[in-house]
Amino acid sequence: MQMTRDTIFPTALERSKGFGSHKSTATKVTLGDGTVTLKRDGQSDLVIATIVGRKRDAGQGIETIWLDRLVHTDKEEFVGWSASGAISTVLQQRLVPTPKA
Repeated sequence: MQMTRDTIFPTALERSKGFGSHKSTATKVTLGDGTVTLKRDGQSDLVIATIVGRKRDAGQGIETIWLDRLVHTDKEEFVGWSASGAISTVLQQRLVPTPKA
């Protein structure tokens, strides 16, 4: 196979379809006392990160958790959470309204 610029540098469409990357994995998030534990499907290893900040915004219905390091990838899907951040991971989830008695 002859290497050309197109085989070395995938197009934006190929990148959006996951060209040259791993499949997305479902990651389960468990909150502990000052820590977050991540369990990725198909892996036995756990990832534990320290919570450095936490905010519950009832007005917007969002909980935000800041972690001490980067623990997510772009292709990862977190169960019940969204993950972002370039230097460290920021997790966000929608708060479930508590029924009034």
